[in-house]
Amino acid sequence: MSTHINEYLTPERVLEIGTLQRERGVNIAKIVTLVESEKELDDAFKTNLLLKEKLGISYLFLCNGSYCKKHRLLNPVFGSCMYLCRENSDTSTVQPTLEAARAIRETLFS
Repeated sequence: MSTHINEYLTPERVLEIGTLQRERGVNIAKIVTLVESEKELDDAFKTNLLLKEKLGISYLFLCNGSYCKKHRLLNPVFGSCMYLCRENSDTSTVQPTLEAARAIRETLFS
């Protein structure tokens, strides 16, 4: 199940949405919000940790917005179940390339 919200949400509100998805029987909760400041980016990482601790199912928490690239590169490190990537020659979007995602995983988990 996927919920795309084109606005900033607090970590607690994202957890509420994930909990509703879980109660509906999803295997993976997917929630996409917006980050437009450093403070909202900090909250995005806090959201990952809150979901990891409290949700009880796999989740993919993503952000769009002007501060989202760091979150998309690191969100699986903080608990999201996967990356959404682009092939290596396509660097036109905020989604990490396969090469960048692999480099982060190898650096942090080898």
